[in-house]
Amino acid sequence: MDDAPEEEVSEERELTPDEIFQFRVTSLLSTFSLRQTEILRLVSFMDERAAEIDNAAARARELVEDQLDDDLDEAGLERLITLLGDEINSDETDGLTGEERHEAFVQALTEVGDALPEGHYSTYVDNVLRALQAPPSGNFLRSSLLVTLVGELEMVVNQLARTAVERVPQTIEESGRTFTWAEISAHESIADLRDSLVDRAIEDVFRGSLTDWMDFFVKKFKIDPIAIAGTFEAQEAVQRRHCVVHNAGTISQMYLNKLESFKPKGEIGDSLDVDSSYIRDAADTMFLVVFSLVWSLSMKLCRNEEDRDDVFGALCNRTYFMLQERRYDLLTRLGQAAPLEKLPDRLGLVMKVNVWLAHKQRGTFDSVRDEVVAFDTSARSRDFQLAKYALLDEFEDASRVAESMLRDEELSRAHYLTWPLLAGVREHKRKTQEASSVADDSDDALVSVSDAGQEGLAMSTPDL
Repeated sequence: MDDAPEEEVSEERELTPDEIFQFRVTSLLSTFSLRQTEILRLVSFMDERAAEIDNAAARARELVEDQLDDDLDEAGLERLITLLGDEINSDETDGLTGEERHEAFVQALTEVGDALPEGHYSTYVDNVLRALQAPPSGNFLRSSLLVTLVGELEMVVNQLARTAVERVPQTIEESGRTFTWAEISAHESIADLRDSLVDRAIEDVFRGSLTDWMDFFVKKFKIDPIAIAGTFEAQEAVQRRHCVVHNAGTISQMYLNKLESFKPKGEIGDSLDVDSSYIRDAADTMFLVVFSLVWSLSMKLCRNEEDRDDVFGALCNRTYFMLQERRYDLLTRLGQAAPLEKLPDRLGLVMKVNVWLAHKQRGTFDSVRDEVVAFDTSARSRDFQLAKYALLDEFEDASRVAESMLRDEELSRAHYLTWPLLAGVREHKRKTQEASSVADDSDDALVSVSDAGQEGLAMSTPDL
């Protein structure tokens, strides 16, 4: 479910500090979400083309063609790739002795070499070995996506820090720092000096770890600690990024030191692989960090109730987009961590319905079924009644409520067609219409037979 669109603030007056805060934090969350979506789209793109990206034969072909002017001997290249690949990956389960295996390999290699054009053999062998022994290209691409993912986290947390400081500037003013006349004179105004001070303070914080980033918000703005940021998953993703950038993707001493309290597995020099599953899990964890931070800062710093509710409305709508993007694991994790009872009643219920639907889509609906059954919608608006029917697969009742809401313009046609919650309802209606169409066709056929003089068959149509 999604909430109503946010009202636009009139441009005829100056925005209040809370309105500015609300606009910035929701915009930052939206941008972060969109950029994460693109990163995850690239991950899926790579998965679909994994064989093409990590094609050793194509890599060897390119290397040979770059070095030789003559036409490529495709058959010879393929034989070499198979022969050398089998040798590199041999598991010694072919029943041959080591000497027999070596003799067979040398003989096969000689036959391939004799068949290649004169002078080409060493170039083919060298480049096939180079292609076969090169690390998979997909590993480089996925590692670079992890670097981008953590960079996006750092960017949005940095901007949230600036937004929070601008909302409560005394957090910097109370730092106790003094300035020389030369430092003051270097700025055109007090506002310029303040901006410079904010930049310096935040830059100092962001030279530290993820823990340092979160401590800044806890100490300066008195928010509750962001629990998800202190988990192994969050801390390890940031440290793995550092190892990719600074240690060729292998475990460093700093990695072990930073994660010491979690007792990480592995030793210095061990490879830290980054596969698609890891990136998706890391993206979910980082999103939860940002979502939780926006939530906590808004609770503490947005003093106007209406503006604060606008932030929570945006957070609520974000869960709807998670459903559309099929980020069900993320949404169920959010449902476990978010204090939904602190939200305004309707927003809390909307978010809860979206969490229930995420459980249904990922096959864990039994864990929340009792909650859904117990959900009392008798005094609720019809969209909640519709949601309960749809969640419990009571499609006839759901269709009846949906059609009534469409007639009364409480539900738009576009929303009906795209609402993930109603996927089962739409499918049920489609099958019902198809069955009805088949029945109508049968009726037409029977009527045709009746017209030919066999009324007895037509008499049975009401029972079909």
